[in-house]
Amino acid sequence: MESANTSTALIHGKVLRAALLIACLLMLFGQVNGRGEETMMQPIAATAVKLQGEIGRRIDLTAQRNVLALEDEGVFREKFLKPFLKVDGKRIHAEEVWGDYVGLGKHLEGVVRLAAYTRNGRLLKLKDDYLQQLLASQDPDGFIGWCDGQERNERPWIIHEACYLVHALVTDAQCFNENRSLTGARKLMDWILANAALSKQGVHQIGLTSALARLYAVSPDERYLNWLRDVEGLIRPSKTSASAGKGAAVNRNFMDEAGVGT
Repeated sequence: MESANTSTALIHGKVLRAALLIACLLMLFGQVNGRGEETMMQPIAATAVKLQGEIGRRIDLTAQRNVLALEDEGVFREKFLKPFLKVDGKRIHAEEVWGDYVGLGKHLEGVVRLAAYTRNGRLLKLKDDYLQQLLASQDPDGFIGWCDGQERNERPWIIHEACYLVHALVTDAQCFNENRSLTGARKLMDWILANAALSKQGVHQIGLTSALARLYAVSPDERYLNWLRDVEGLIRPSKTSASAGKGAAVNRNFMDEAGVGT
């Protein structure tokens, strides 16, 4: 009897997994409703929903006990934002950046999304103030970062950081129709595309393809597609030697093949 029950449970488990898989596939690829019309899943804006239960509680806790608590303690401004701001036209806080990475882009996008979702007055003011200061420190060539000069191409995580700043700016443009953020994102991406091959990682940058895809969705530009069309080329192992010069040359050749800048 126990064996039969075990077999029945296994069958039920397989059926359940199959049903869940089919449901997921239908949601992913679309289905036909009763009127014979094809339906597809569509993204829902953060401003269009309100989550309840434990997930909703944790989102509220994140906003109050994480983001706003960091702001109250001055952590966000001092540790995240300050290295990116210019003082008399120069970024003078590079020595305060530990491990060549800050994570401002990811943190800032979280603030923008939480502000859009909660409509909390403090979060809305926080994201506006910080984005305004950040864009005011954007270089004429589009760069936003925590270092100046040649270091912009020598430090290992500069473009990775810039890609997630593009994410934050695009999210602000999508959620709040902020043209200043979209303009800033486009200028920053111009710098990324012009300098990716000059960095030590070349075009192998975490966050680059997703930033390009999101920016293209709100600001169609064939240059972005020229990168995205050759996904294999973007992620294939680097053909570089130990010398940075040869690596830059190889990556520059790839950029030429992909039509970057045209």
